[in-house]
Amino acid sequence: MDTKQLLVVILSLFSTVLHSVGFVLLWRAKKVINQYNKSQTLYLLHLSFIETLYSISGSLRILAKVTDRPNAELWVFIGSSGVFIQLTMILIALTFDRYLAVRYNLKYLLIWTTKKTTIVIASIYFINILFTILSINFLHSIQQAYDVFSQFAWLPLDGVFVIVALLAYGYILHKIAQRKLSLNETESSRTSSSSHKRRRKPFLMVLALILSFTIFVVVPDIVALVFNRQQRNVTVCGTLSQLFISCWYHC
Repeated sequence: MDTKQLLVVILSLFSTVLHSVGFVLLWRAKKVINQYNKSQTLYLLHLSFIETLYSISGSLRILAKVTDRPNAELWVFIGSSGVFIQLTMILIALTFDRYLAVRYNLKYLLIWTTKKTTIVIASIYFINILFTILSINFLHSIQQAYDVFSQFAWLPLDGVFVIVALLAYGYILHKIAQRKLSLNETESSRTSSSSHKRRRKPFLMVLALILSFTIFVVVPDIVALVFNRQQRNVTVCGTLSQLFISCWYHC
């Protein structure tokens, strides 16, 4: 492992551990959690659980590599990749949830119920399980899995996440700015402003989460993919050809 790869691993692990510890503390701090509605609390709880799994899978992969078990290392790599995809999808759902909360305000709880949130989370888990099963059946080396995941899973999902985050939080910050401009200098306005700041705390927490994920996960993913393409001259067509041959041989 060279210096650049080591830096990417350190940044990713730091982000994962930081988020996991932070969400566990938030879950135990009732005064903070009470600021979130049930849907947002569900997203944060599952996000904490998934990031904990991601940290554990990293340790298992190191253990498989040290004990020289390539098959186990491949399975752990595929499993951790599925968990990462699940993590990104829940972050996208959480970001979209914040947009809905601001866009529809009081109607939000009627439009987006806890049942719908549960269905979204269950669907993400199902996609992860299906992805893992298919990957184990059709991918036969870590390098092949890395080429496929980096070009057709990690980077596209990172791109969707960044676009959704920019649009959603751009809209939210625009609404916050409009709210500030509409406040008057009366005592009632100051009270309203204080109440508005209390309601804004959950949004700032999620915004900090989105920014940290972008800095410590999305950026390292892009850097790693660029260096990998430069060093190995990897192309999309080449990766698709290898995947097709592997699937044909397996079938």
